[in-house]
Amino acid sequence: MLRRLEMEAYRWECRQREEERAAEYRERQLEAEADARAEAAAEQPERNRQARLKRSAEIERQTREIELRDLRRQVTRQDWWQKSVDRAASNAVQQRYRNTLMGELDAMINPPPPPPEPVIVVEQPEDDSFCGVKIPRWR
Repeated sequence: MLRRLEMEAYRWECRQREEERAAEYRERQLEAEADARAEAAAEQPERNRQARLKRSAEIERQTREIELRDLRRQVTRQDWWQKSVDRAASNAVQQRYRNTLMGELDAMINPPPPPPEPVIVVEQPEDDSFCGVKIPRWR
């Protein structure tokens, strides 16, 4: 019986040690979790700052891409406008050249009529003067 009591006492001591170890383990786990939370809380401002910097860089990149796209569009529009103006100027030069050629051909095919013959008109002076001198008339 003594042996049995010793065994029960030994088992009870073992359970006590196990419970103490389990309690210590839980305490260490809780401390580790608290430390991890505190460390995460301390690192959170840095993570937030990094996230803000990353977002700012992304916004800047997107803005730059939009500006470049707009500039390319403006260059394309300007190029199209310049080609249109050049084409219009070339067409105007060609049209003037054709008009000039047509005018020259028309002048060669249909020469202008000769000027009319000059008509000499002799008029009788209305008064009896010649170069301001009065000439008497005999009747």
